[in-house]
Amino acid sequence: MKQEIKNDSEKSLLDCDWVVKNFSKDEVSKLKNKLVKQYKLGGFMQYQLLEFRTWMIDEDCGVYEMLQELPAVDEFEQHNEYNGMCKQEVKEKISEMMRYAYGFDNNEDHPKCENFILFADGKPVVIGGLMLEMTDFWRKYRGHIWYKTRPSERKKGYCSQFTKMLCERAKELGMKEVISQCDVNNIGSNKVLLNNGFEKYKNTLCLDWDDTNFYKKTLT
Repeated sequence: MKQEIKNDSEKSLLDCDWVVKNFSKDEVSKLKNKLVKQYKLGGFMQYQLLEFRTWMIDEDCGVYEMLQELPAVDEFEQHNEYNGMCKQEVKEKISEMMRYAYGFDNNEDHPKCENFILFADGKPVVIGGLMLEMTDFWRKYRGHIWYKTRPSERKKGYCSQFTKMLCERAKELGMKEVISQCDVNNIGSNKVLLNNGFEKYKNTLCLDWDDTNFYKKTLT
């Protein structure tokens, strides 16, 4: 039986602890206008793309376990700061990141963004996000789109589906182009971007970086 994952629209923002503690009423009204769910069907697999929220840790829907399964530092030196954190620490970090994401705390190191978890048949399989603002720092070190696939769920096409959804979301927001990047030796990640219509480009900020492929995609 497929696990039913509750979406944010079924949960009043006013009832969320992190909102009560961290946001004013005016800020809550702004939050209500933000994306809470994208829902897609792909073949026989049911996908849900949900914003990364603290309730996912409280309701024990597998997200915490996924965060611990993702290594603190993987073979391509990508970092997972949630690895090793207890559940309360993860929730506090989510709340902190959401304040940056929605622009309530101004910090050039954390531009506005939307962070998501992809569920496949009720199981969390990918974490990632879409940056809504771009700086030279993030143009060098991440781009608009980032993602990490749960190690036990790799090579199943989930990350390609996730990236497709993020591109659709970027287009909905009026973005004309998205950029991303990956290690030249990360065969899977390179395939994800190429399969989603990304093309390599020369990043003028990193002309001497021979270990990274930079990609961009025009949204039409």
